[in-house]
Amino acid sequence: MNLNRSLVNIYALVILLLSPVLIRAQYSPDIKINYVRTWEATAPDTSRTAIVTRPLKDVKMATAYVDGLGRPLQSVAKQGSFPTGGNAVDLVSPVEYDAFGREVKKYLPFAANNTNGNTSLSDGGFKLNPFQQQPVFGAAQYSGESYYYSQTDYEASPLNRVNKVMAPGNSWTGSNRGVSNKYWINTATDAVKIWTVTNVSNDWGTYSVTGSYAAGELYKNVVVDEHGKQVVEFKDKEGKVILKKVQLTATADDGSGAGYTGWLSTYYVYDDLGNLRLVIQPKAVEALAAASWSLSATQLSELCFRYEYDPRNRMIRKKVPGAGEVWMVYDTRDRLVMTQDANLRGKKQWLYTQYDGLNRPVATGLLTDNDHYNDLPYHLSQAYSSSAYPNLASYTSEELSRTFYDNYNWRSSYGNPLSATRSTTYDSYLSTASNSTWPYPQALTQNNTLTGLVTGSRIKILGTSTWLYSIPFYDDKGRVIQVQSTNSTGGTDIATTQYSWAGQPLLMIQQLQKSGTNSQTTVVLTQLSYDDLGRLVQVNKKLSNSLVNSGAMPGSWTTVLQNEYDALGQLKKKTLGAGLEDITHEYNIRGWLTGINKGYIAGSGAHYFGMELAYDNTTSAAGTTSYSTAQYNGNITGTVWKTAGAGIGRQYDFTYDAANRLMGAAFKQNTSGSTWNNSSVNFTVDNLGYDANGNILGMRQYGWQPGSSN
Repeated sequence: MNLNRSLVNIYALVILLLSPVLIRAQYSPDIKINYVRTWEATAPDTSRTAIVTRPLKDVKMATAYVDGLGRPLQSVAKQGSFPTGGNAVDLVSPVEYDAFGREVKKYLPFAANNTNGNTSLSDGGFKLNPFQQQPVFGAAQYSGESYYYSQTDYEASPLNRVNKVMAPGNSWTGSNRGVSNKYWINTATDAVKIWTVTNVSNDWGTYSVTGSYAAGELYKNVVVDEHGKQVVEFKDKEGKVILKKVQLTATADDGSGAGYTGWLSTYYVYDDLGNLRLVIQPKAVEALAAASWSLSATQLSELCFRYEYDPRNRMIRKKVPGAGEVWMVYDTRDRLVMTQDANLRGKKQWLYTQYDGLNRPVATGLLTDNDHYNDLPYHLSQAYSSSAYPNLASYTSEELSRTFYDNYNWRSSYGNPLSATRSTTYDSYLSTASNSTWPYPQALTQNNTLTGLVTGSRIKILGTSTWLYSIPFYDDKGRVIQVQSTNSTGGTDIATTQYSWAGQPLLMIQQLQKSGTNSQTTVVLTQLSYDDLGRLVQVNKKLSNSLVNSGAMPGSWTTVLQNEYDALGQLKKKTLGAGLEDITHEYNIRGWLTGINKGYIAGSGAHYFGMELAYDNTTSAAGTTSYSTAQYNGNITGTVWKTAGAGIGRQYDFTYDAANRLMGAAFKQNTSGSTWNNSSVNFTVDNLGYDANGNILGMRQYGWQPGSSN
């Protein structure tokens, strides 16, 4: 008898018996559904029963429908799909399970529609035929696509580990193309080295290879991208990553193991307490593999990240490649009180931080330490049992910043640089407060219950004795309604914000004041408008200057931005100014931006700029050009753009290596008709070379020769 197979069969049978019936494509009209419904009020109301009946702009209703096991069946945002200029309908996210209770297919959200006679369009109700409605919406939303869901393949075992994940779209789920996972164990061929850290008192530890992990001692997890390229991670039994390998030129690992040639390998070295002590970059691993795995001082300094810790596992030293050491000192309350990089060490200085009794940072500055600037152990021992370290009275110090909390009483100790009350100079520009008229602007009422809040700060201008002060003012909800601050000219800047009841900024007033020679004051008003879903749809501006028209504010607003959204809430169009330029955005089924004014590159419309970004496609919207190689892992295949100045289409065609590093950008332009070439103008980038760490070693960049016709 095959005991393992019997156990698997029993497991599968138990799951089938305990699971509900596989979710059907269409639900029965009399189905009983559990649900959890929430209402998010965006308007003031004192009645719980009244708020749920208010319109979309006043309340957002979301319902999670669940089965008998509490698993999600459907999420419905009532009228959550509201394309600009259209009607608001429900935004639906359906869920389907297989016989084992796994979500094999994850469906993209859709806007409710009347497919097969559906009448539940905007009531937030349970949709009986979501799997018929969704493809109808998808066909209209994603031109040319047929697969409106991602798909997950699981291994046939009780572990239910993910074997493969395919994104939505014809190029992924529709082509059985996705990101695969393999779960192996290391082999002798992998030759993963065992690194040992030896602690050295008051200095860096030493690192050595003491052998190789035996076969089967490490987990070997392999991620294979859409192009078949592998990233291999070796983990120990505690889940710590020991070695990460990125496939470059090597043949893919088939499970039998692979060495280091043709892979970009990174080692992670830990001490006995599990602290990360050393990261060895691929360039160093290349050298080590060819030199008996012995780290030189140069390799440690230039190619490795190093870390040291104190007995309480707090990082006290850090060394990144090509830079000096950074030292860190903590007090008895685990607060970082002093840091020093190599530049400060050369000046015999430390950067200090002081805290209050609630562990809030209150001051930072520089102290000069002539006696122990180069003695980290001294400061570690002095600070270890102190809660007031360093003692600034023992050093020459310069405070650089200070933060104040809880009240405005601090001002009297610093010459009262700013007022303790909100400025009302520009209150005439505020919208009239109202709890009955949308968008429900709120009054700017200063609240002085400030416990736990920042009530001011000062920052020193380096090399001077001048301080810049700032004071925030809050309302009763803890929102900043105004910030007053001094500037380098001696003037006072004031930024005031008026909110809606829901907390959206409706109006911002900025005073920018220049003192001294040619003194002047500029006031900028910014008005923000939102749609019923709370999305920004319009920005208006007014501006005045004390030297222009006696500082009079214009009577009318100037529109600087208008936004439009599609049925899924993606930004579809931006209009700059009063029709100065329309900027349309297009996306693919994965939500990646595919174009800005894409039609313009094919000669449609008049714009200042248009562009296309290609991913999984080789055809171009320009119509008369194409790309060489499709990319399915998120890399950009190429781009075509066109500007009003040149008036011609230009293209880059990108190529990558197996590690997704750019190898070339072939340039051409539309010289005439359907002809694209680089015979007269060429901005091609090629001959790119990298070291193992990804640093560019060389490249060739074509360009325009001044005084030449090409």
